[in-house]
Amino acid sequence: MYLCSDDIRMLIEECKLIETSFDPAFCEEYDRIEGATYDFRLGRVAIPDPNSNIIPFFGFDSNGREVRRLPKLIELEPTNGIYRFYGGRSYIIQSIETFNMPNGVGGIVASKSSYFIALSETSGTFISPGFSGKLKCKFRCDFDPYIEVARNYRIGCVKFFTHAPGSCDPYKGIWTGDKLTTNGKFERGY
Repeated sequence: MYLCSDDIRMLIEECKLIETSFDPAFCEEYDRIEGATYDFRLGRVAIPDPNSNIIPFFGFDSNGREVRRLPKLIELEPTNGIYRFYGGRSYIIQSIETFNMPNGVGGIVASKSSYFIALSETSGTFISPGFSGKLKCKFRCDFDPYIEVARNYRIGCVKFFTHAPGSCDPYKGIWTGDKLTTNGKFERGY
């Protein structure tokens, strides 16, 4: 069952579903609820290091365990609080907010339709019950020559849903907190 805006507000208040250190006087969390989704804001932007000799790897180690290795990322700095996304390029973006998913509540990340008009979109992911961390997504810009997006501005949205109580294993992945990459090291694959 998808959650409505009242459910999202209750989860923010009672379960600390979404935490942010951003000044609420500038941007109330409730202003981020539109319809029945929560709009998350742009925090950090990064790209894979173009000078890296590390080829991404998703596979198995010599013991048959799943592993992955990803190149180091270079974090881009905004100019006067503005990020510039160039046409034909993809970026790794991270939310300002930390999402603390209770057991039984999941989420699906999606793009905001306004970005389609600028030929750009956020590619989302599934947020597992029990996940606690900042969202990492791919942002693709196809507008030539570029678009500009202010840090802290809405970049994507989350649609929350519930599972039957007790039916979810907690999140066991490596992407908690504000982690963006394995920095070229082999890490477990899940």
